[in-house]
Amino acid sequence: MIGNMRGLCGLMIALGVLAAGAARAEDTGTLKGVIYLQGKAPQIKNIFSDIKTEPKCAEQYEKPQVKAQEVLLAKAVEGKEDLRPMQSAMIFISTDLSGKTFPAATEKKTLNQQGCLYIPHVLTLQTDQTLVVKNSDPLLHNINAAPAKNPPFNYGQPQKDMENPVAFKKAEIFKVKCDVHKWMGAWIGVFPHPFHAVSNEKGEYEIKGLPAGDYEVTFWHEVYGEFKEKVTVKTGANAKDYTFKAEASAGG
Repeated sequence: MIGNMRGLCGLMIALGVLAAGAARAEDTGTLKGVIYLQGKAPQIKNIFSDIKTEPKCAEQYEKPQVKAQEVLLAKAVEGKEDLRPMQSAMIFISTDLSGKTFPAATEKKTLNQQGCLYIPHVLTLQTDQTLVVKNSDPLLHNINAAPAKNPPFNYGQPQKDMENPVAFKKAEIFKVKCDVHKWMGAWIGVFPHPFHAVSNEKGEYEIKGLPAGDYEVTFWHEVYGEFKEKVTVKTGANAKDYTFKAEASAGG
């Protein structure tokens, strides 16, 4: 009887801890929107002249037109030539949530070296979430990272389908590069919570599971800088678009 009581008490404590650390689904909201660039769009370099130096990469492209990954823009909004949906922007909650706990991210993410590019060019992770660095090209690549808060690493992958798993303990945004192919680069954002996203080719993003409340949200782009705004999240759907100004570029 005593053993059963102890087991029941342990279960109740565990359930209480879980309830304190994670908001109920009915008490959370989704923050979604579109990221735009306003102003004259920059000229996007065709880097096929670089990629064709590696024939095994060049042959993967049907057309010799490969846009530089630093600035990725979709088509202009119809009727508004100076407004364009923009991909590869990070959107994340920057309010201090250190007093709260969140479930560990079990999903593995992949940073692929394919066609002599990093795919995706920008990605986000939760602390301790596994990132698999993969080489899908039949030639030598390496991934060289020198983050400020996490240990640096430099993995050489001379063969196709080689993989190296990595994870990060501390939150920060940093760049990785390939020393073999100088045009290859990618950005990784690490956050202590699951409330982050990257805008897609239509400029769209979505952050799910936010407990209702007031937050600071940060919009980040490698060329146009980092900007913060306040947002109130209610249960259910919440909309928040953001527009970067081309003339106010903060540099990458």
